[in-house]
Amino acid sequence: MYASDVFAEFDRRRAAAKSPDELIARFSAKRELLATAVLKDLPSLTPSAVDLFFDTEVVPALQAAASPKSPQVFLLMTEKTLKQALTAGWSTPSIQYHALADKVRVVDEGFAIVSDYPKYTYVEIKPTDADYSSRVTSSADAVMEAESRDFALRDAKAIAGAMTRFETFIGRALPPNLVASADKEWFGIGLRGALAARYVALFHGDPPRRFVDAMVTPVGNVVVRAAELDLLQPYPLTSLKPAYVPVHQDARRRKSVAIMHHWLDRIEAGQVATTLQALDRLAPEDGLTLARIVHDTSGVELTALLRPAR
Repeated sequence: MYASDVFAEFDRRRAAAKSPDELIARFSAKRELLATAVLKDLPSLTPSAVDLFFDTEVVPALQAAASPKSPQVFLLMTEKTLKQALTAGWSTPSIQYHALADKVRVVDEGFAIVSDYPKYTYVEIKPTDADYSSRVTSSADAVMEAESRDFALRDAKAIAGAMTRFETFIGRALPPNLVASADKEWFGIGLRGALAARYVALFHGDPPRRFVDAMVTPVGNVVVRAAELDLLQPYPLTSLKPAYVPVHQDARRRKSVAIMHHWLDRIEAGQVATTLQALDRLAPEDGLTLARIVHDTSGVELTALLRPAR
């Protein structure tokens, strides 16, 4: 009876909450607008190429958000019962009972007990002296929180997949001379990421800045500060120890995306295409010349940003 009441309350709330299928629905609603934006920015593409990309790469990536979630096990028990179970131990215990079990909030499908760690499903253990209505409401809160967490993870996975595919697709549409030398890589690397953020934001609903921040924010300890890099005179990767090469490349990418997001925020409509056409026609020999062409075409100066921050 108690479990039935909890999940009846949960079902009532879930009906009014976001559905994983909404991401695909939002993409479908914005598909024509998105295709128009892509074709306006990237003149080398054709409508059929964009449609094929959407159907074979973007839609499958977004369907990941609506795929069946991983199993979640909700254990309805008191703190006393939980302690007894932990003292006896699971068949393959991953953590022993200790004082933190007095405040345990989390039980995942593998029955690992932790105090407060976001990768696990949150299930709140309620005091036995709470009234019945409060216990049902609180347990439904916990189940709803777990559902919301699962949706957020699937949404993030789908968006990450779509972003990666957009970046690759955009890269294939850029003039090939932009990757001929390391001092010109910043434009293509940065534009791929910054445009991908804008395209995903167009149907997702969140602002582009959210997706840009995810790309430019370093993860873990910062070994190489992106702001201190000189993208017009990049340090030769061959001079680095192998372990530092991917770290250095990641820092270059983060700075490049931030700069090109800055550029996109300041140019007029249609100037992505005119700039790409100018770069294809003029074929800059080095990064500084590329930056000058970008300035001459769009009116936005990037040279200072490409140099190390002072």
